Amino acid sequence: MENPHELINQLNRLSKLAASNIAERQLEAGKLDRTTASWAAQAAAGDISRVDVIQRLRQRAWYEFRNNMYANKAVRAIVSRLIGNGVSPESIAVNPQGEPLAEFRTKARKLWDRFCREPSDLGRPGRGGITFHELSAQVLTEVICSGECFLRLRRISKEEQAARNLRLPLTIQVIEAERVSEAAIMTEPTKDGTVIFRGIELDADTGKRLAYHVYSRHPNHPLGDSRNYKTVRIQADEILHVYVQQRPSQLRGFSWLSPVLLNLRDINDYQFNELVASAVSSCIALAITREPTSGSLGLQATTGGDNTDSDGNAITRIQPGTLLQLNPGEKLDGFDPNRPAKAAENFINHLLRGVAAGLPGVKSSQITGDYRASSFSSERSAENDIMPEIQSLQNWFYMSAHQPIYEAVIDTGVMAGYFGNVPNDQSGDLCLCDAVWRGPVSKSINPNQDENASMGAIKNGTSSAQIEAARKGHDWRKVIEENAEVYKAAIDAGLPESYAMNLIGVGVSPVDTQDEETLEAKSVATALDTGDG
Repeated sequence: MENPHELINQLNRLSKLAASNIAERQLEAGKLDRTTASWAAQAAAGDISRVDVIQRLRQRAWYEFRNNMYANKAVRAIVSRLIGNGVSPESIAVNPQGEPLAEFRTKARKLWDRFCREPSDLGRPGRGGITFHELSAQVLTEVICSGECFLRLRRISKEEQAARNLRLPLTIQVIEAERVSEAAIMTEPTKDGTVIFRGIELDADTGKRLAYHVYSRHPNHPLGDSRNYKTVRIQADEILHVYVQQRPSQLRGFSWLSPVLLNLRDINDYQFNELVASAVSSCIALAITREPTSGSLGLQATTGGDNTDSDGNAITRIQPGTLLQLNPGEKLDGFDPNRPAKAAENFINHLLRGVAAGLPGVKSSQITGDYRASSFSSERSAENDIMPEIQSLQNWFYMSAHQPIYEAVIDTGVMAGYFGNVPNDQSGDLCLCDAVWRGPVSKSINPNQDENASMGAIKNGTSSAQIEAARKGHDWRKVIEENAEVYKAAIDAGLPESYAMNLIGVGVSPVDTQDEETLEAKSVATALDTGDG
């Protein structure tokens, strides 16, 4: 009989192993066995420590954006859904009593519109700079491909403002991700209690951002010299760091294309391989089959003949009109290349669906531009599915990039006396910089139906003109102002009031041709309803 103590030990080991297996199977993806042994994953914080990995990812993302049509279209699709034809703020400034500051709001909109025409630190449009709309698209493209972008709010002197003919002494400098020195790392606190991680200077205790270490020029700029790697320390309050913070400890962003880059590369490789295979296959028209006893290794000339065509060229390839004289035991077989592969389109579409799934707010039909297999209901369902994601991204981008700039514009305008005397805020309830942002909205697939639904909701009291205007991406105050302008212009031109009313969409629609009895019946019914009968 075996040693009873050894038997007990074996039973205890088996019991522990069984308990371990049960615990593992509570989270199947965390188990470690022969099927998952090659599944490599490492514990990581919000930031990846390997700077070379981040840089390689960024370089590949930009390469695909520049060279892969689907990557380029996917990025442009995101930019169009977040920015479209422009993003605008609607001021909701109120006084300490909570009453709307109507005049202030009007001036704020005009000041913002003026600033948007000349925001760039490089100059005005046509002189090296770009508009705020173009700048926003540029920043968002940088964020998608590089994972982040930095904006510097530059306060310029009155002399520079006058020389550049700017309305405000404020400009925006766009700083690419590569310009914030990733080589600047100092993990041990200095005597001032600061550390540096990938160019961001932090308070060692609180983690608060203190400054950014920025190269004077892009490290890979073609006009490269020693200045490319000369860093400048910029105070944190001058910099807006635009990136999606996915984890609490994350200090810098990484490319949004990260989950889909391999798919994009596979699409490129697959299409290239199909083209090469098709080209090779098209070079072969016929094949010669020989009996094993013929002993010949190539085209053999008949007795007294040679391997030349009518032009005297050696027959080493097939050309139109060539006739071959074969040796005994040889025959010609046709060659079917079967290219391009019939399954190529389905496979590429499968990869593109993966690309769309890996990017926020993108439908696969947007990437391909192919709506042949789409239906009204499927497109509407897809639109309803991605809209919350798009709206979430819009809120993130407007609050991260647009709102801080808007606040700087309003503050600068107040200090410059543009708004005149603003109310004195003793309670701290004065919110001059508060705004609601309007960006692109989902276009209606059935405009008539949606418009009728909006009118019905307003009539039933379940919506308002403000809400319905916002759904269409409009500022209701601006709609009223423009309608008033149209109405006044029509009246000033001597046009009938009914015509002016129709111009702004509130007139009576022309009555269809009807017989007199029908018109009389309607008139009687109206009189009875109003009590005039």
